Amino acid sequence: MLDFPSGLEAKLRPLVSDYKINLIQMAHLPKESRERLTSDFRLLAEYAAKQSDQRALKEWITRKDVEIQHPEEFLDTLSALTSDHRYKELAGLFQ
Repeated sequence: MLDFPSGLEAKLRPLVSDYKINLIQMAHLPKESRERLTSDFRLLAEYAAKQSDQRALKEWITRKDVEIQHPEEFLDTLSALTSDHRYKELAGLFQ
């Protein structure tokens, strides 16, 4: 998954561990799998799953029955995932 600069791969590859990892594509998790999540990670998974449907995303975001356990960290993560700095600015309100 790393793209080594041209001519440096032979030098850099020995410095990088070749660990096997399993990646989870949150946007493609089935609804049943998302519903089993119990932390703020569930909210991130729901956000990712609904990103392609703006109507469903807006409806979900405006729900009043969702409680974020770690709002600052949640907003920091949204900022990183979306490259939208406004989430990071909101996170600053919780400091």
